Amino acid sequence: MVGKDAFYEYKWGRCYEFAKQGNNDEVVLTYDNIYRRWNNNPYFLYNYASELNYLEQYEKSLYILSECMDKLNDYDVQMLQANNYFNLTNYSEAEKHYKLAGEMIPKKFMPSFQLIKLYEMTNQKEKMSDLIHRFLSRKPKVPSREIEIMKSIVEAKLTVIEKGML
Repeated sequence: MVGKDAFYEYKWGRCYEFAKQGNNDEVVLTYDNIYRRWNNNPYFLYNYASELNYLEQYEKSLYILSECMDKLNDYDVQMLQANNYFNLTNYSEAEKHYKLAGEMIPKKFMPSFQLIKLYEMTNQKEKMSDLIHRFLSRKPKVPSREIEIMKSIVEAKLTVIEKGML
């Protein structure tokens, strides 16, 4: 059993090398091959689903994530699920998973930022405005450039709302 795990972990590592080289066909073939023979590692399943998401194979990514969630269901899994649903324009499911991710780690800014984008796309001005005000009033646990960029984008959205341009 240990030998089998080591073998498939080695092959999984090769996927990373293929991805770095931009060899997407080889990445998917290798992941599919590993998945058919060794699909009990939740981190492998998450990584596979993430790669599928990157390659815009959102339905297949959701399928793999459903298996992953039997063993691993954390913030990253919820954000990936939400992203898949968002890209499939299933906004109600995306909203549900962004909210769940935000509840899992309330200090994270990304779930709220993504919800603001979702509310903007679906023309939910009141929800968007409420969330923007809460977003801008939050203080980051650890300040970062990424959070500053998100805040400046959200401030610009608030300006647009206040001017009645949205």
